[in-house]
Amino acid sequence: MPPAPASPEQLLVFTDLDGSLLDPVTYSWDNAREALEQLSSREIPLILVSSKTRAEIEPLRLELQHRHPFITENGGAIFIPQGYFMSVSQEARIREGFEVIELGAPYASLLRALRDIEHAAGIQLRGFHDMTVDEVATRTGLTLDEAELAMRREYDEPFIIEGPPSLLPVIQREAAERQLSVTTGVVSIISLVKATRAGPAFTSWTATVGTGTGRPSPSDRLVSATARTTTRCWRSWMFRSRFSAPTAPTIQTST
Repeated sequence: MPPAPASPEQLLVFTDLDGSLLDPVTYSWDNAREALEQLSSREIPLILVSSKTRAEIEPLRLELQHRHPFITENGGAIFIPQGYFMSVSQEARIREGFEVIELGAPYASLLRALRDIEHAAGIQLRGFHDMTVDEVATRTGLTLDEAELAMRREYDEPFIIEGPPSLLPVIQREAAERQLSVTTGVVSIISLVKATRAGPAFTSWTATVGTGTGRPSPSDRLVSATARTTTRCWRSWMFRSRFSAPTAPTIQTST
């Protein structure tokens, strides 16, 4: 259940996962246990923000007993547990127990854009959809089970450039011609992004996270076709969002 509001200002805490809430080596959240208990006792919502898929995040939510909204795939969508707010944004659609606000382009359209860019630029690109679970696991360092969850893409498509890094500007140019942009993060993680805009109620609380999906090998160039959000969140942070919970926020998107 959402926390009862104590004042017109509701304090929210946003956190990335890998290397923030989760230990960068063990991927355990034990070191954050005390902080999480403090947030729970003070009824402060914790918003998970990640490049991971919903399928990857949901097992962690079960461990954490997390009941608050979360953001997947570099800001591709906001998942709000159904009934969390008294009403919902008109942009939301009901799916599998969530009110989903989709900020990103549909997965199928991103795949088409990647294929178009590949053909126009004359560059071979291998996406997760081209790979087996074994190959994704090998390239990312994930277990087979983790790789299978990572491949359940909805709003982005990690892929490798089969060629030298000097080809990246060509991909950026082709992306720009399709109203997309290419951004880079750590360990050569690159995101092909569709521009969207979050409304003022959440004060741009969606976040593009540059850590990528899983644990990529430094020798690989993984690329993600994702939906752009309006703020970057590289580590855990917090701010005050000026809406009175549990009234629904208004979020608008536009291209």
